[in-house]
Amino acid sequence: MGFGERTDDENFKLTLNQNEFLKKAPELETLKDEKYLDFEKLKDFLKDRLVGNPRVRNKNERKTEKIKINKENFKKFETLWAGLNHQARIAYAIDSESLIDEIVKKINASFNVSSKKISVTMHKKVETMGNNAKKKTFERESACVWSLHEFISALSNKVKLSFKSVAKVLEKMDENKFNEIKKNEQEGLKRLEELFLEAIYQNIEDKISYQMRETTIKNRKNDAFYDEKGEIREFLNGSLGANNYEIKNSSVREKCLYENFMQVDSEIEKDTIEESNDTKIIVFGKLPRVKIPIGLNQTYSPDFGYVVENNDKKVLLVVETKGVDKKSELRPEEERKISTAKKFFEALKKQGVNIEYETKLNKDQLSALINEVLNRKD
Repeated sequence: MGFGERTDDENFKLTLNQNEFLKKAPELETLKDEKYLDFEKLKDFLKDRLVGNPRVRNKNERKTEKIKINKENFKKFETLWAGLNHQARIAYAIDSESLIDEIVKKINASFNVSSKKISVTMHKKVETMGNNAKKKTFERESACVWSLHEFISALSNKVKLSFKSVAKVLEKMDENKFNEIKKNEQEGLKRLEELFLEAIYQNIEDKISYQMRETTIKNRKNDAFYDEKGEIREFLNGSLGANNYEIKNSSVREKCLYENFMQVDSEIEKDTIEESNDTKIIVFGKLPRVKIPIGLNQTYSPDFGYVVENNDKKVLLVVETKGVDKKSELRPEEERKISTAKKFFEALKKQGVNIEYETKLNKDQLSALINEVLNRKD
């Protein structure tokens, strides 16, 4: 119909620009009553492939804007950044036998696996285009690929427990649960991983402690803010989020670690930036990735850092934002990260690094959090 051409790799390329497409689009109406295609989807397909449409621009052509560091403001932020980069060794005080029993209890209560489903579509060969397909779905057990030893090794790697501990769990669990694994080995592994981690998280949450070491940027070399020579970079090394957000408020921009824009991942992050015009804020910014250990080889990186001051009292503050109205709406995984992070900052305080840590929900005002930490007794 003259809308485009087939490419060498058998894909379709639209050769019309937007104005040409609009003139030619009425010709598509002749296909409206054809039963073998979805007319609206065809129009959307073609529109998405218009010449010049930014949605189909080559990835290499997309411009990645660099985040320029405000060097003068960062100098006021250095103490907070150094504190966040303290190395920490995480320790657990877990009774391994009771943990194994808890995992076994969870598996016996709720471990179920669905059989693999296979869909087969059968077509009749007919002279005219028509919808003569019949679809049937079958369930069958998948063939076992792994030996028991390989299965235990895979699960051990995923949940970060020893081979011996994982083997002991499988030995103690109801033997009928092995029939569940046979239904779908991959799904069984995934579901067991979930139950293991659920039990582990519940057991380690109040048994984690931190042993602090010296800051990882003692030599100030080659991280998000410092280059190989230990000098403050012109541009941030890394990103802060998925979307660029222009800082329009001049008083906010004056206090910011970055010039002109920051990157954000959520609406509450945008709101928090806009609220950062409080007169008690000296400097603030979205934090580049830091690696606070929270157990099981996982790390956590909070959202914002602030240096605030009032009546000669200066406070370093880290703020984690969550786009929910109540703490009860947080997912268990989010709650665990926050409660573990609190222990990290408590351990820092014992080392003489005083950084306050607060969570900001939708209903919370940043100014109220700042007043709270400034009025807190040392």
